[in-house]
Amino acid sequence: GGLISYYLARRTLQPIELAMEAQARFVSDASHELRTPLTSIQTSNDVALRNKSLTLAQAKQVIQENTQEAIKLKLLSDGLLDLTKNDKAKPKLMSVPVQAAVADAMNQVIALAQAKNISIDDVTDNINVLSDRHILSQVLVIILDNAIKYSEAGTTVHLTTSFKGGAVYIHVQDEGVGIRASDLPHLFRRFYRTDTARTAGHVQGYGLGLAIADNLIKAQDGSISA
Repeated sequence: GGLISYYLARRTLQPIELAMEAQARFVSDASHELRTPLTSIQTSNDVALRNKSLTLAQAKQVIQENTQEAIKLKLLSDGLLDLTKNDKAKPKLMSVPVQAAVADAMNQVIALAQAKNISIDDVTDNINVLSDRHILSQVLVIILDNAIKYSEAGTTVHLTTSFKGGAVYIHVQDEGVGIRASDLPHLFRRFYRTDTARTAGHVQGYGLGLAIADNLIKAQDGSISA
């Protein structure tokens, strides 16, 4: 009886332990990522303060660098807040035209695409899905943003749809450097970034975008994969 009780207690506590471990890892990862821009700001300020012959031009340079780090810090904290909200959110679902959600997303990324001379080939079908238009657009922005960031100038990002088994599939395909098969299972983990070959172009990011997209889609009983 004692052994059975122990076994049942372990089974009951295991999900709680796993959740606590995941939370501890998340807090540890978040603390590390937040510390990086803060350390950069503190270091540049300390160096500037010790420089007794600091010129106005040098001071402006320090302020400009610190402003860039502050922007990175804001983007990171916004991403962390989004993950926290998305963990609890349950959106209201209604009939949403895929083409409308795609148009919303394209309006937000078109400047980035034009800056790299990247075309977006949108041939999505006139299909409605049970979703939240704002959230679906947000997910598409994240995916399109990634596709543009990791693509060479002058290439094309392709947007298509398909319909199978009562589900609508929205496909985003770029002509970038690609991802190793060993990285694919980890892409939607918080803070995960692929090897240096893929980020050799100094692409900025903290590995939160795809994790947020994953949470948003799952909150709508959907799925996302690469």
